[in-house]
Amino acid sequence: MPILTAGRYCLQHPTQALRAYGAGIFFAALVQQKASLLQLLTGHFATHGYPMPGELGRAYRLAALLEARMARFYAALAERFADVPEAAALFRELSEEEEEHGRLMQLCRYTVMLSPAIHFVPRLQDADIKVLLHRLRHLRAGVNELSLDQALSLTVELERSEINTIFAMLLQQAQGEAVAPFAEALYRAGEHATSVPRRIAQLRQRAAV
Repeated sequence: MPILTAGRYCLQHPTQALRAYGAGIFFAALVQQKASLLQLLTGHFATHGYPMPGELGRAYRLAALLEARMARFYAALAERFADVPEAAALFRELSEEEEEHGRLMQLCRYTVMLSPAIHFVPRLQDADIKVLLHRLRHLRAGVNELSLDQALSLTVELERSEINTIFAMLLQQAQGEAVAPFAEALYRAGEHATSVPRRIAQLRQRAAV
């Protein structure tokens, strides 16, 4: 589920969209109205932009990698439980949301500037990061051995883990007009650490009826 649908956002906020993203993105959004604004932006920056160098740029790229690993795990769970339509739909939705989170971290790589507010810079060499990446690889490899109850419990655990903390803290540091609409939309939707457990509880409740 896109954080912001491109065409809708640009039509509702033309001045902000033109100022923050330029005429090229604005008109592309109007043509591809159902596309994610993040999809358009990450594609544009990958072709025309310059990512933040150094440790800060690597921190946002690392966060994007963690979100991509989460997305692949949820996509695998959607396939694993294809015979349980409601669960499969939830896992597909979570996979799409994690992909969007990854794109948002990539957008930050191109738009975040050094400032006194930047104090949290995770590194690939950090022991806890290595543990997270290893665990995500392990979980992805063992998807076919999970029961649905185990998969749902793991999902709650992951969304309450340091992965979500890293994403939230890096996004909080990413001040600026380009990122602000996404941060605001995510805030309205609710953080995964609280929204995902609620959605899973609702799914379990419906399944028990």
